[in-house]
Amino acid sequence: MNVIHPIDARIGFTPLLVRDKKVTRLHCYFLLALSDVAAIGISFVVANYLVSLTAATPIEHGFIMLGAILPLFAIQAGTNGTYGAATLDDANLGARRAARALTIAGAVVLLIAYMLKASAAFSRGVFAIGFVASFVLLIVARKLLRPRIARMLAGSAHTTIVILDQVAYQPQECEIILTAGDLGFDPETNDPRAYHDLSHAIAHADRMIVACSPNRASAWAPVLRTLAVDGEILTDVSDKVGAIGMRRLGDRRTLIINYGPMTFSSRAMKRMFDIAFSIGAILILSPILLGTAIAIRWESRGPVFFRQERIGRGNRIFRIFKFRSMYAHATDEHGATLTQIGDARVTRVGGFIRRTSIDELPQLFNVLKGDMSIVGPRPHALAAKAADLLYWDVDTRYRQRHVIKPGMTGLAQVRGFRGNTHHVEDLTNRLQADLEYVATWSLQHDLAIIFQTMNVMRHSNAY
Repeated sequence: MNVIHPIDARIGFTPLLVRDKKVTRLHCYFLLALSDVAAIGISFVVANYLVSLTAATPIEHGFIMLGAILPLFAIQAGTNGTYGAATLDDANLGARRAARALTIAGAVVLLIAYMLKASAAFSRGVFAIGFVASFVLLIVARKLLRPRIARMLAGSAHTTIVILDQVAYQPQECEIILTAGDLGFDPETNDPRAYHDLSHAIAHADRMIVACSPNRASAWAPVLRTLAVDGEILTDVSDKVGAIGMRRLGDRRTLIINYGPMTFSSRAMKRMFDIAFSIGAILILSPILLGTAIAIRWESRGPVFFRQERIGRGNRIFRIFKFRSMYAHATDEHGATLTQIGDARVTRVGGFIRRTSIDELPQLFNVLKGDMSIVGPRPHALAAKAADLLYWDVDTRYRQRHVIKPGMTGLAQVRGFRGNTHHVEDLTNRLQADLEYVATWSLQHDLAIIFQTMNVMRHSNAY
């Protein structure tokens, strides 16, 4: 039996426990990129100056080359992982990738000059001096920055949490050690509050490793698949838990159960799109938002908005905004009772805004706040059921949909899997679409789903 407690009432750990290194990594990337640009820029400017000393007339070959090689270097460095977390932990790897990016950019510039026969604006001397100097300065500058970056990262580019579950463990450097007892978390629980607390306890972590006995591995594996961090199990068990890879931790191996489903750059791209889209939508739809609010207050007493707890990214619980569509005294805070055709709790205005999906528009503020995305798996109420079973009791994969932010619309909705879940199939069809979306995310896919949503704004399953 699942007991629903007041939100945050049992949280013993806060995000302050774990240092968020994502922002620190960004600062390091910026510092390295600035150093690389400066090395290349100074080299070609100086090369231009030195060659100009022997030229009959002033030349600008170095500036032309710089304008060509810098964008090419940036593109190559951005795609080959020059500014990646792995290069922060291994400075030599970062230098090699930066040098490779510069070499490819230089080769492309030479090819372009050859194809265009641009000998009049291309000095071999300027290019040779500028390229060699760039190569040397780039590596030297990165070597000089190595101590500073190490201090900024405090020993590691990643935050690693190791959770001990009744086993002995020798801590490695730069690890945060917690015990399952400290967390108060039982991996066999189905309580959404317990998952919410766990998410807060590991907030800002990049890597979560569970050190447990073999007989506990099968209980922890499903938990790790629901979290938005790299999840691994440190155990001597053979792979019977669906591992997708292996890593090393000291002299022992870990079984990789889950990779964070989206890279940092993908999350940043999706977030920027969400902010831009939600602000634009709020401005464009403001007459509808205001008119709906007035109509709700005119018909019945009570608040304009209905707020309900839903499960979000990483199993964190948040409060969703919707226009109130029921009489205030009849609203269902936990979503335990499904709305029926002709439901007496629904007002006349409420019936209209539910059929036309207008009641969902205030979720644009959830998107702007960062609790939701425009596109993603729809967030469900904590007490929602399918055929009298709580959703997570229907399918063991259910919580895997929580590895990304929930959305206002999603692949399941545009495929017609929306409305009440009277039967088990109503949930499993929706879940299958949600997991497919998680596995195949792209910004182009999001745009396609948004356009398809226009065709299903009004639907017969809403009442």
